[in-house]
Amino acid sequence: HDLLDAEAQEQIMSRIAAGDFDIVVLSPPCCTWSRARWAKGPGPAPVRNRQHPWGIPHLKYEWMKRHVREGNEFIHFSIRAIVSAQDCKRRGRRVMSLLEHPEDLGRVPNGIPASIWQLPNLRSAFAEFPAVTVAGYQCQFPGVDRPKPTRLYSDILTFEDFGFVGWPVFNARDKNIGPLPVDCGHETHEQQRIGELPGGGFATSSTAAYPHGM
Repeated sequence: HDLLDAEAQEQIMSRIAAGDFDIVVLSPPCCTWSRARWAKGPGPAPVRNRQHPWGIPHLKYEWMKRHVREGNEFIHFSIRAIVSAQDCKRRGRRVMSLLEHPEDLGRVPNGIPASIWQLPNLRSAFAEFPAVTVAGYQCQFPGVDRPKPTRLYSDILTFEDFGFVGWPVFNARDKNIGPLPVDCGHETHEQQRIGELPGGGFATSSTAAYPHGM
């Protein structure tokens, strides 16, 4: 199941095309797309931005280039999987798709982070079939003490109940102005979300998995 392996990718893609799956759920790793990389302090530096979503040219270290290549591979696979599922639907099979990734919140003080939601070939992946894109806060689910703005894209139209429907919109300063509200509705969140944890490691690690309710 190593999706960095070309043969494994093609095996799964052929099964999608054959209609073996009722639903294809895609949640590609977001570590190289994370806004947390743009925060001041310790931690890995940005390796992509809005202008260069597939990787900032002339990255200094080889590990940075490798992380970009791997991150790109997962996104290319996800787009191909959605397109393959739509081809399968054209042949009369009922296969649905769901893609999840962090919301695009636009500019930060030192630049504009990259987001998969700005990729034209991703936005057009569902082609002529109806689809919904919706953004919501994960803290809407019981026991979740972090907002973590998240976007879904799916041809399962009832996913609009997750939050606020529509692609992200930006003002003249490239700041997100909706449809996701600026405030999640909670007065405060106690869970650390950025930087190093007191006991070691980074705060973003604990947010990598979906909360139970989600």
